Amino acid sequence: MQGFVVQNSVLQIEKTCKYQGTFRYRSWPTTYISNTYSQQPEFSAVKNDLFEFMDEYLDKAFTETETYLCDNIEAVMKYAKALKEYGENVRILFVQTFDDFNSDKPNNLLLSDLNFLGYDVIYHCGFFSAIHDDLYINVPDPIQKYTKLLNANGIFSEYSSARDFLSDIDRCIDKGYDLEPSDGFDIIKLFELVNVNV
Repeated sequence: MQGFVVQNSVLQIEKTCKYQGTFRYRSWPTTYISNTYSQQPEFSAVKNDLFEFMDEYLDKAFTETETYLCDNIEAVMKYAKALKEYGENVRILFVQTFDDFNSDKPNNLLLSDLNFLGYDVIYHCGFFSAIHDDLYINVPDPIQKYTKLLNANGIFSEYSSARDFLSDIDRCIDKGYDLEPSDGFDIIKLFELVNVNV
């Protein structure tokens, strides 16, 4: 499975944290944008575009794949443009799950359009990150070693590191640590779109 995620600049974690994975910013911030700008009369047209996108693509994607990934780059660009019209800083992530790590990228994207961030470990059906929760906050001693393997984006550069990290989470649980079991998580390959005008 692969697709795109649009985020705005609303931080969901502490500002000083170097983690740049999927949980750093708010994903698909339609409700947030609506609440923020609902008093502005000119917002109605953009609001309709945003909710049309949510209805047509995201609800369908969630029903079929149980994840909020959109594979339609044109629709993603339209959504991102609507956000930017209201002064929102936007980033677009391209996400691949394990089965698609070696798949071709979308035809209308060049490799130069994608900046590889690394591998994140996220909870099913959402963007909560085990890397953020377990390697930045109250890190259990048995997995301290993985903090040294995080790259400049605060996630793993190698798939094997993410895989071993998940295995050690289960070992921590066996020792009595209060962590989410590994079978609740997916390892994803994460890119950020660059050189793309919204």
